[in-house]
Amino acid sequence: MKKILVLFCILFHLTGHAYRFAITKARQTVVYADVDLAAPIGYIRSGRKLKVGDTSLKQGSIVPLIVSGKIAYVKTSDISFTISGSKLEHRTPELTEHEIDKIFKSDAEKLKENSYLSLDYMRVSPGSDWQDFHEKYSNTDAPAFNRINLAIEYRDPKSRNGFKLGLGYLFGSSENTKITSIYGDFQYQFRIINRSSFALEAYAGLIITGDFTQENFGEKSAGGAWGYNAGGRVRIAPFSALGFYAQAAIVSYNSYSMDEIVTETVSSVGGVSLGVGISYRL
Repeated sequence: MKKILVLFCILFHLTGHAYRFAITKARQTVVYADVDLAAPIGYIRSGRKLKVGDTSLKQGSIVPLIVSGKIAYVKTSDISFTISGSKLEHRTPELTEHEIDKIFKSDAEKLKENSYLSLDYMRVSPGSDWQDFHEKYSNTDAPAFNRINLAIEYRDPKSRNGFKLGLGYLFGSSENTKITSIYGDFQYQFRIINRSSFALEAYAGLIITGDFTQENFGEKSAGGAWGYNAGGRVRIAPFSALGFYAQAAIVSYNSYSMDEIVTETVSSVGGVSLGVGISYRL
């Protein structure tokens, strides 16, 4: 009963006028859910302004604050009530309630909140090997490849870094030959311009597959392939529930361990690629 009364008094003071401002001075000011500091729930970065209780607890070692409507505690050794000897006022960055909620989300919540499902289509140039093959066996120009990619992306609006894990399908064909592949794709992204309405990013990734197939005049050869893609992407509404993007890249697939057939198989395909896509926040 005594603890309930104490908590009620603290909450009354914090939501009323009995509060003061402080600024975090530790690199990471840990916030705890209990007065015994046994249950850390997150941290606040250095240089953030807080509204804390006017009364310190536990012999002045901790102070209460409100996080998402609940009472939490920070060590007084991690904060300061003055700057250069002057009482803290309104000249420092203030930690808003929205930012507090972000800081104290669990890793799983952050992962889900910043995860996106993306689907894109790209047109990929054939490459010199595919072109040489057509000139030798068909006396025609090689067709371009089509590439469809479904992926999960992690993109935090507060960070310039992002990651993408995808599953794709590459296919291209002419009258007497075709190449198909189901592949996995891992990609790193770096946003050069990172705004809520518009983003410009560079990216690079690795491609791997055990399903690279070429069929010539009815003969089929199967093997594996590895490759890479590197390019740039422009996003519209990148962190909204629904976003759109356009991209340009260099894409390469290099085959290995292909079955022997009467005709030959290509050692690599790909080149300049252009595409568009759509993303949906999970």
